[in-house]
Amino acid sequence: MLSTLQQLFEFGPLFVSNNASELWPIGASPDLSAISEEDRLVVLASFDLESLDGDQELGRIARFAAKICNCPSAAISIVGREHQRLLVRQGVEGGKIARQGSFCAEAMLASEPLEVLNAVADPRFRQFEKVVGPDQVRYYVGAPLISSEGAPIGALCLFDDTPREEGLDAVQMEGLLVLAEAVKRRLEAHRISHRATAELEDNARQMRFMLDSVPDIAWEADAGPVFRHFNARWEEITGLPAPEQVDDWQKVIHPDDWAASLEKFENAVRTATDFEDQWRMRQSGGTYRWVLSRAVPTTQDPATARWFGTLTDIDDHVHHAEQRELLSQELSHRIKNIFAVVSGLVAIRAREKSDDIKDFTSEISDLIASLSAANEYVHPIGRNEGDTVAGLSQAILTPYMDQPSARIEIEAPDLPLAAKSATPLALILHELATNAAKYGALSGHDGIVKLTFEETASKAGQRPQILMRWQEQCSPAPREDTQARELPSDGFGSTLLRMSVTSQLRGTFERNFTNDGLDISISIPREKLISE
Repeated sequence: MLSTLQQLFEFGPLFVSNNASELWPIGASPDLSAISEEDRLVVLASFDLESLDGDQELGRIARFAAKICNCPSAAISIVGREHQRLLVRQGVEGGKIARQGSFCAEAMLASEPLEVLNAVADPRFRQFEKVVGPDQVRYYVGAPLISSEGAPIGALCLFDDTPREEGLDAVQMEGLLVLAEAVKRRLEAHRISHRATAELEDNARQMRFMLDSVPDIAWEADAGPVFRHFNARWEEITGLPAPEQVDDWQKVIHPDDWAASLEKFENAVRTATDFEDQWRMRQSGGTYRWVLSRAVPTTQDPATARWFGTLTDIDDHVHHAEQRELLSQELSHRIKNIFAVVSGLVAIRAREKSDDIKDFTSEISDLIASLSAANEYVHPIGRNEGDTVAGLSQAILTPYMDQPSARIEIEAPDLPLAAKSATPLALILHELATNAAKYGALSGHDGIVKLTFEETASKAGQRPQILMRWQEQCSPAPREDTQARELPSDGFGSTLLRMSVTSQLRGTFERNFTNDGLDISISIPREKLISE
């Protein structure tokens, strides 16, 4: 069973410090009570020391140590399970020796540097291969290298084939310890860098796996853009190699969609702004399917921005939307026919009734005609332009503009009209125009009606409003006590107006008689009237 330390290294975050400056204290022995040999080897493996063979920085440290200690040979040794390996060396042959005859295997276990003045006279080392063999090592000094966890890993060591009567002086010994700290700092920094690189590579593998698992096509590109990576879905769907340049996309984009989409994308690249478009993408079998193409830059600098993009299949959604639109047009056509039939029936019955009934049925017919116009405007058959407040106002009031003796002026912004608000707005306009034709400005020879819509800025605690004003100028002015024009009243028209303004549009209205006419102000919350 793996030790606790080994499990931490292999299956969880390393408990080593992320700061290379947090080294094992000088003069402290390795923590052999908590770190077994197996644990030590796991720690050793975490340094990725193979990539430090011949490291220039470690080489300079070893050479400087030899210089200040006046030794011909120096090395930085790493002690493994059975062998000692020299990462860097000067004046020493061979990069690997048996651990059993290693000075450094002993030095790394101590709290202070191990110094051997004459190895031949020292019973601990006189039988070592380095002593009796051709190297003829006589003098040795090694400063222990201990990891930040307290695991002994090797030594910064110096050799000489001449024994010494005296050891290093205080300055030399201090210099050796300082250089050993520099070695440990280099090793710890390399371990942190190695771990970070390994984590990045692992994250990249997981990201590639995740991207290859999603149903969308995902890609990334360098500035230019130069396309660097596509997930596996690209080749699965298109059967083609991944594009490298923008022009390579022409192979998969429908010819009818290519020019417009290319212009949009090139503009996004020039301005380093988000890109979104819909176009038909060629499949591996030669058919085309609609996709939603999106791309975002990493920065707002076009020269340096990298790009990440996706292609999402929306073909089913597009066809369903087309079917819904066809159904909507069919319903609109049928509703229009129903309005026409109802108006016709009312007109037929009106011919047989009294004048009062005829007036009433005429009003109803006009009301139904207005509703039909509103319905046709909101769901126009064969039209693609958007619905606006100005457009609906013009459509509803056009019949009243045909009167030679009356004028209607409309000033309305080109604001998109919410479909659900078209009917109540149509009813409001119809009721105001009908009253004006009966009793107000449109009933005389010189009357003028001015209809305006104005956006008002939001105030503290209030939502933005649309102010609709209906202003009539006529002579003589309409009487304030005319029951048909009193608001509110129990009349059908007034009730309809009140319901349309307050109940359906959540608005308010105010009526004021003036010296030469009438001024009606209707305030409607912007979100109720306008389509965002």
